[in-house]
Amino acid sequence: MKKILVAVALVVSGVSVPAMAADMDTTSSSTDWSGKYLGVHGGYGFGSQDWTLIDNPGEGIPQPLGEVVANPHVSGVLGGAQAGINWQRGNIVFGLEGEFSFSGINGSEARFSGGEKPGPREWSSEMNWLAMVGPRLGYASGNTLFYAKGGLAIANQDAYHLGAYGGPPVVPAPDPAPAGRSYENTETQYGMFIGAGIEQAFSSHWSGKVEYNYLNLSNNVELWGKPDNSAIFGIDQGIHVVKVGLNYRFGG
Repeated sequence: MKKILVAVALVVSGVSVPAMAADMDTTSSSTDWSGKYLGVHGGYGFGSQDWTLIDNPGEGIPQPLGEVVANPHVSGVLGGAQAGINWQRGNIVFGLEGEFSFSGINGSEARFSGGEKPGPREWSSEMNWLAMVGPRLGYASGNTLFYAKGGLAIANQDAYHLGAYGGPPVVPAPDPAPAGRSYENTETQYGMFIGAGIEQAFSSHWSGKVEYNYLNLSNNVELWGKPDNSAIFGIDQGIHVVKVGLNYRFGG
């Protein structure tokens, strides 16, 4: 993941620096934000998840269905590209933007459980990619644009659960406990996001931005283990994302 982000950064810098240098002397005192734009971004995300046990037929014993059984923290880098279009009326700028990011946001929670089926348990996930699309509304002041945005968020992630070992309870429990049973799957989550940012034009076509987003993603995930064994969890996650970006505006 880090190699991908570094490669993107090198390519962008190699292409954009000469172009920006040639364009710097055309900066106006007031930017027209109208038109289409294309850019790249990179950033860092962090937050937490609630894993709620929905159904776990693989355990074979009563479970706390409907209860939150784990609350792992997640964090990691992300990077990708964005594209959009703006319309400007006076100082008001409104538009539509979509973006796609490769993601390394991940986290896990592990603990040892006793009871009828003692042993290690783990809940973990890693986000593979994140897409967001929605309207953007801003206020332009000179060469600076202050804006808010929101809309639909879609994330693809790998989820994993290590359950305690099967079979009848053993008294006394063995030490160490036998290895647990693993369940995993790749699922796509849907949700919403809101955000705000500041974009600064430093030439007639180039601008840089700093942006904050909050995402809420939630769905039920069915994880599969050995044949005909599955575990279903509701995974709800709130993630904060801070990004910096670079845009090339075709208008102006």
